[in-house]
Amino acid sequence: MKQEEIKKKVKLKDIAKAAGVSISAVSFALNNKGSLNPETKMKILKIAQELGYAPERECKKTYTIGLVISDVTNPFYPAVVIGVENVLLKHGYSLFLCNTDYDPDLGCTSIKRFIDRNVDGVIIMTNRLDDSVIELLKLNRIPVVVFDRNIEGLDVSGLLVDFQSGISEAVTHLINLGHTDIAIITGPLDLETAQARLRAFKMALKRYHIDLPEDRIFEGDFKMRSGEEAMRKILKLDPRPTAVFASNDMMAIGALREAQNQGLKIPDDISIVGLDDIMMASYVNPPLTTVVFPQQEVGSKAAELILRLIEKGEKVVSYIHTYLVVRKSTGPAPIR
Repeated sequence: MKQEEIKKKVKLKDIAKAAGVSISAVSFALNNKGSLNPETKMKILKIAQELGYAPERECKKTYTIGLVISDVTNPFYPAVVIGVENVLLKHGYSLFLCNTDYDPDLGCTSIKRFIDRNVDGVIIMTNRLDDSVIELLKLNRIPVVVFDRNIEGLDVSGLLVDFQSGISEAVTHLINLGHTDIAIITGPLDLETAQARLRAFKMALKRYHIDLPEDRIFEGDFKMRSGEEAMRKILKLDPRPTAVFASNDMMAIGALREAQNQGLKIPDDISIVGLDDIMMASYVNPPLTTVVFPQQEVGSKAAELILRLIEKGEKVVSYIHTYLVVRKSTGPAPIR
């Protein structure tokens, strides 16, 4: 009997029996509905794949790609989208864009819409979607590229970021300027990308035998206001750190503005480093020293990976490297 004939015979009740759940739970998982916990949903989707279940999908190629991003208001993403579109248009593909605003439910809804639209592939650029959503796309035989997240066990193409290189350069730059008391403003620490940046920062400090005390770690949310709030707390510390590393430029710019609002001079009183190198970074006063995260390259590489997966079936893991650009927001550590 052909494999396709076996797949057609797999029914929801077969999956339910194997998973030890109700048929309605299987239906919820396969249709990305309801309020199943992620572990149960993942179990159902994996069993469905193992049994060879294949949802009924129109196999006609649509020449469309779905892209999921976290925050369209963050200047990092427009350049990424341009990079994706530039590659796709050259190959005759169109783009469907979803902005989740860090809301996993909105992301899940968008993934379901992508499936309903019969997209040829999906690029996921948010950490707020759990692995079961990726399994759902795979079950529907939709190729997936994920960006800046742990892909162990997911069997997808991945575009990963080498934060260590750029952040290490940033720390070395500050150390050479005499800074040894450096605070960090992180992203939301339930996100893998925020944890990766914090780990890279700690490792860079450790090379100089400097530990990072807990009272020098301030959690933000990658938005400007959280940078302002973190800087207000930093400026109350005694002794006050002589430098601040923010895990993205939006928070760095918020921190810079708050320090200036409190009468401090940048970099005479405190140095600030960001990460991303968004366009705004070179136009603030003073221009921001930052770790370059090449946005258009991110977009173009992600598009190349999804096309390679669609057209050749090749799963690839590729890396984006980061590096430091020095501007006027960093200077010698003030004498205490």
